[in-house]
Amino acid sequence: MKRLTLVIVFLAIASFAAAGQEAFNPSVYKLPSSRRTDVTVRAILPMYFGASTLLNPSDLASGLGNPGFTFAFEMFGLLFSSKGGPLEANAAIGWEFLQHAAYVGAPLRLAVKPGSAWKLFAGATPAVLLGNPVAGSSYYNRFRLSAQAGAAYRTVGLYASYGITPIYTADSTPHTLSLGLVIGI
Repeated sequence: MKRLTLVIVFLAIASFAAAGQEAFNPSVYKLPSSRRTDVTVRAILPMYFGASTLLNPSDLASGLGNPGFTFAFEMFGLLFSSKGGPLEANAAIGWEFLQHAAYVGAPLRLAVKPGSAWKLFAGATPAVLLGNPVAGSSYYNRFRLSAQAGAAYRTVGLYASYGITPIYTADSTPHTLSLGLVIGI
């Protein structure tokens, strides 16, 4: 029940953030630049809501297992965007709640804007486990690396995330696969 409450609170914050647009978000600060790149400091960044499952690449016949819910948000970051160009890059600090474990990481994302409203993005997130949900064991991997890709229209989009490192410490353990909705990208 605590997670549902957190999700509702962060969804409300994301709706006010409106993708870091200055008119909607007073916590956005654009740094002046004479170069071809604008830098924006943002305090409220994308939030990800989705379904997560485990996938064992060495045994695809076993299918998907242990379905669950995933939630992630980026607390603070820098957005680098090319002036008049279609490229932008984002570096942030974020939290991810996944398969009963919480991680803090540094999402790095590159986006291409093929039109004024569309955005295609891809990135990677190195992360560290915050505590161990199974007391007295090393059940979850302490470090995690995941890859992400998605598409968005204005401030709402769809994403897919794959855990490059296994979620558990045992040999040949499954990797995570998450699919869902992103708000504020």
